[in-house]
Amino acid sequence: MIAQSLDQARRFWDIREDSGFYYPAIPHAPSFDISVPPTYLDAYVAGLDARLKAIDPTFEAYVYGHVADGNLHLTLIKPGPLPQDELLAVENAVYAGIVEAGGSFSAEHGVGTEKRHAYETFASPEKQALARTIKQAVDPKALFNPGKVPF
Repeated sequence: MIAQSLDQARRFWDIREDSGFYYPAIPHAPSFDISVPPTYLDAYVAGLDARLKAIDPTFEAYVYGHVADGNLHLTLIKPGPLPQDELLAVENAVYAGIVEAGGSFSAEHGVGTEKRHAYETFASPEKQALARTIKQAVDPKALFNPGKVPF
């Protein structure tokens, strides 16, 4: 959609900025930022629903995002934090099939500390080696964001 007026543009931004309205209702819920090719979105979301239900029939995800470029924000509709084994099962359900579809376990928010397991599990060894090489080239003394990414 393209705004037809400044007022409509402002209202579009209001909708976008209110996208986290559900966080108070589900505090500390696991959330994810992934990407999949736009043509794969429907199949991915349907598969995600099935994979989450296989862990716990009550699990559902709130899914929204930048549909045109395939970035999705997913939040488990269950207050957290989850026990570690359950969180790993949810992560695996969320990340299943993403790499094979040409997507990424981390779309726009990076790796940081929360996605270390996903990075080490789902990023290819070649991608990890390239990241270490680039990091060494631009930050040989490891001064930038120390300990935030696993390379």
